[in-house]
Amino acid sequence: MIEGITKTSIDVNLIVSQLVTRASQPLERLEARRDVFQEQLNSLQLIHSKLSNLKSIVYSLRKTGSSSIFGRKEAVSNNESVLTANVSGIALKGVYDITVNSLATQHKVASGQFISTGLDIVTNEGTGTKTFKITINGVDTEIDVDINAGDDNATILNNIANAINYSGVEAKAIVVNETPDTARLVITSTNKGSANQMSFSDVVGTLLNTIGVIDIGNNIRYELVSAQDANFTIDTLNFIRQDNVISDAIPGVTLNILSVGNSTLTIREDTRGVISALEDFVNTYNELISEIKSQTAYNVETKEASPLNTNTLIKSIPYELRSLATGLVSGQPEEINSLFRIGIEVDKEGVMSIADRGRLEAVLESNPQSVATLFNNPSFGIAWRIYNYLDNILGYSGKVTNSINNVNNRIEKINEDIEQFEAYLDSLEAKLLVQWSKVESLISNNDSLSLFMAQKLLPSYYNRGSY
Repeated sequence: MIEGITKTSIDVNLIVSQLVTRASQPLERLEARRDVFQEQLNSLQLIHSKLSNLKSIVYSLRKTGSSSIFGRKEAVSNNESVLTANVSGIALKGVYDITVNSLATQHKVASGQFISTGLDIVTNEGTGTKTFKITINGVDTEIDVDINAGDDNATILNNIANAINYSGVEAKAIVVNETPDTARLVITSTNKGSANQMSFSDVVGTLLNTIGVIDIGNNIRYELVSAQDANFTIDTLNFIRQDNVISDAIPGVTLNILSVGNSTLTIREDTRGVISALEDFVNTYNELISEIKSQTAYNVETKEASPLNTNTLIKSIPYELRSLATGLVSGQPEEINSLFRIGIEVDKEGVMSIADRGRLEAVLESNPQSVATLFNNPSFGIAWRIYNYLDNILGYSGKVTNSINNVNNRIEKINEDIEQFEAYLDSLEAKLLVQWSKVESLISNNDSLSLFMAQKLLPSYYNRGSY
């Protein structure tokens, strides 16, 4: 029913609006089709993301050599307040009793304490350029400091600290304030160990003697921390090092000495790290399978289908992955030739789990190399099989990529159709405004015949609009 026509007049805008709305029905159908394909695209992109996640996980599982997660060792200290340790691939399994007798320390000395605003130093030392020498590990460094009339104690001490810090000597200096009104110079060797003990002497003037770093015989007056080496035993053997991070005592092991005391260090297979990686694999696998099930499901009760319910290519992925994951691996010992054999199972719903953690831990401890090749054998390994499959379906011409491209192409085609149809509607509206404006003009001149003809013309517009 078209409104806007009476016996004496017509509402042109109302009539044209209704006619254009009637003609727009194909546009609504196009937009509805586009929405369906957009839902499919969104679902495909979700699945693509989950597939990529799994691909990333199996990529790490397929690595060999030093980058492999299998065969790695871990260092466990039973007293981490005394020491911790890190291991590399060449470390051998073993147990070590370690006693730390002393830590390596940096040499640290101080000057005397002065009233910050006082003039003691300039009064006793005088003005001009003063030169002193710091010797560390046989290397002498001479340092110049300028003292000007009126310089207070804090200014001179800060100038000495700056001169030391910019001299290139292997030491650093700061000025500390033990009270708000006092200042003291503190000098610390950059490196630890007895070889880095500092010695001092005045060359021009007696500045270091004046501020109390050394006495008249060049002896240090205020030694805060002596320079000493790390001293420790490993299984009763004596070791001395100039640092507390030691990488050359046990092959493949870096010791981090923290305090004096005893610790038992165990180097063992890093089963926890491997199990954590396998848990990531299991969880990522299950997330993918769950997403595919969700996006391809059909609810019998509500008779509602998920966006990819009819996509057989996507539906086939869980079955293909299950076959690759659970199949036997050639060349492996019979007791370690499948996931099932090491305690990892896939149930009838396709859910993977570490069903027998004890079995997995035991086989990782007893035969880590065979577990490694179960996954990273380039010819038959599970990680390689799954990676190659995922690389294929996610590749340029893979079935997942093709599915996404096909849906994208359909959306683009529909968008083109919508654009063309919208242009047609704009053109139709313009034509109708012209035509019905003429009819309105005739009716305004009491042309009853024209009104009668207008009423007869309307059904012809009802029948238009197919696209």
